[in-house]
Amino acid sequence: MGIKEIIARIKEEGAQEIEKINDQYEKRILEIKKNQERESKLFFDTELENIQKEAEDVKRGLILSAKLEKRKKVLQAKRDLMKQVLKEAQKNLKTLLGAEKYSGFFEERFKSGSGRRHGFSFCRRPERIR
Repeated sequence: MGIKEIIARIKEEGAQEIEKINDQYEKRILEIKKNQERESKLFFDTELENIQKEAEDVKRGLILSAKLEKRKKVLQAKRDLMKQVLKEAQKNLKTLLGAEKYSGFFEERFKSGSGRRHGFSFCRRPERIR
């Protein structure tokens, strides 16, 4: 075997070795790409799920807040209505009894505390009721 044949054989073996290495790296690159795509998909799916959960939590919070606000408004409307009814009852009682008897009635109840004993803790002097 001459030098030319040896060099040709070395070139051929080198070329085969380079081809094997290229094949191995191409396989490894494909494997890495597949893993990357799988991890990316998993990451995006997980993030999407987390975002959806957060959106549901925010939605639930807004709904609860709106319900609470509604309850506050209803309660305030009931309070306003109660005040209006009590004022109207006060006017009617004042008209029915007359101004002097009306003032005397509340003065007597307020001084004796009998309004509180009978469950009327709201009894106050008429001029303080607004």
